[in-house]
Amino acid sequence: MNKDNCLELPKEEEMFLHGHEKAYLQGLKTLERIGFAKKLWAKDPALWKNEPQHQKIIKNSLGWLFVADKVLENLDELLNFTEEVKKDGVEQLLLLGMGGSSLAPELFRLSLPVKPGFPKLYVLDSTDPDWISEVETSLRLDKTLFIFASKSGTTIEPLSFFNYFYNRVKENGNQFVAITDQGTFLENLAKEKGFRKIFLNPGDIGGRFSALSYFGMVPAALSGMNVKELLKSAKKMGSLCAAHVPLKENPAVRLGLFLGELAKLSLDKVTLALPQELEAFGLWIEQLIAESSGKEGKGIVPIAGESFTANKNYTEDRCFVAIHYKNKGEITELESFLKNIEKKFPLLKIVLNQPEDLGGELIRWEIATAAACALLGVNAFDQPDVQSAKDMTGTILKELESKGSLPRFLSHYEDEFFKITFSDVSLQNIELNQKNCSGLIKDFFAQINPNDYIGLLAYLPFKLSLHDELQDLRNSLRDQTKAATLFGYGPRYLHSTGQLHKGGANTGVFLILTQEPNKELPIPGKKYSFKDLEMAQALGDFQALNSKGRRCLYIHLKKDALVSIQKLKTYIIP
Repeated sequence: MNKDNCLELPKEEEMFLHGHEKAYLQGLKTLERIGFAKKLWAKDPALWKNEPQHQKIIKNSLGWLFVADKVLENLDELLNFTEEVKKDGVEQLLLLGMGGSSLAPELFRLSLPVKPGFPKLYVLDSTDPDWISEVETSLRLDKTLFIFASKSGTTIEPLSFFNYFYNRVKENGNQFVAITDQGTFLENLAKEKGFRKIFLNPGDIGGRFSALSYFGMVPAALSGMNVKELLKSAKKMGSLCAAHVPLKENPAVRLGLFLGELAKLSLDKVTLALPQELEAFGLWIEQLIAESSGKEGKGIVPIAGESFTANKNYTEDRCFVAIHYKNKGEITELESFLKNIEKKFPLLKIVLNQPEDLGGELIRWEIATAAACALLGVNAFDQPDVQSAKDMTGTILKELESKGSLPRFLSHYEDEFFKITFSDVSLQNIELNQKNCSGLIKDFFAQINPNDYIGLLAYLPFKLSLHDELQDLRNSLRDQTKAATLFGYGPRYLHSTGQLHKGGANTGVFLILTQEPNKELPIPGKKYSFKDLEMAQALGDFQALNSKGRRCLYIHLKKDALVSIQKLKTYIIP
């Protein structure tokens, strides 16, 4: 930490508060006064809320604090199963999940080394039929073990994935593993269909806090990752954050104070500065922070995956958290970037020694998020606004099943490339009779105010060239407007930042992008296809955002997505 600050930090951390030391120390006093650490480890729901309906949820949501011990106790069973799968010649693993059930395995898949000779892990959390087809072509179906991961098994996306692939492998239940809670629909389904293995997770752990439970550890172990070291790292961090440790020495509390107190001062755009090898960690943190804090008109806005840029393109609502491995000697792009950032913006730097240190970081961020939410006065463990988009999607699908087609959707303007629709509140500042798509889009983005953020939400397949073009669009929006930018693929973001979009402060300006997929892909047992499901989810979220009075522009791409995004950039950039 810079010398004029009054806090002492270990060598693995550096903090620059730029005049906000008083707020940080005041927050520390608040957490000391309420006995944060002691009450946290005692599972006291009063840290967040006093109302009975909130306390009931919270009491059943704190099992993540102790789950590393439970998994370690049963590790031999998991490792024995891993060896059994390997010996049977399984070559690939496909995890079918959504939200916390998919983001932790995706983090591990992209961030951790694997031992040779183990099956390769793939993660599916998109209903886009082109994306699903692309994943399927990467697999030898007869050599694939499918992992159906869901707390309940009733979530529409993973259940649809299961129905599709169960049909594709000719209903061979022995090719499936379930990770779920006890007494659920999925447990019963797995028994009925003869799944090879069922892993029952503790029921008192919510999805976004489940990375160190079976939801994260089973796919990690099966693909040859060192889960024992991950869990030991988590236990070590847990001991550093124990009830008896003074809060100023608690690494998770320090992070929570940084997040929570700066958010209260409207520095709520927490920008994650990560090297490429840790980029997937940003997606996991994004869900944890957004879904935990984004409610009651409050929230911390996590900015993950944004490219580095000059200080002039950042506004005063930003603070930064950087996580990277210990320097091997050369100055990296990230370190050069941070040298400039630390001169102007609040910044917390965290240095890791090895990939397995991520286990400790998971528990650090979970406790930090719990602390930040206590400071903000919100329940960190519910997600009251996620259901609205699900309900509207369900209504659209019911209409499709009864009438045979998706409901007609009003568009305000259409040209050769785009069909565009504005949310009700956005229309108040749009001059519709100008009959110019470029002008209409510019009018929409002219509604951005100081402290707003942009959410770029793409119901499109993942293709590297298209992804790069979307990131370039994101950069253009940031540099033109100076607003922080979120990016998410639909429907993944519905289970990640979607709660913040609808439950947080009304500072989001959203751009939803859809296209007509090339594939249809039927869902066995349903009258609708994956193409229909994806479109219903996009329309459902647009309706949910509209009902919350959010500024939203829905653009349906009429031509090839890559060409259309390139054209869209010309409409945005003067």
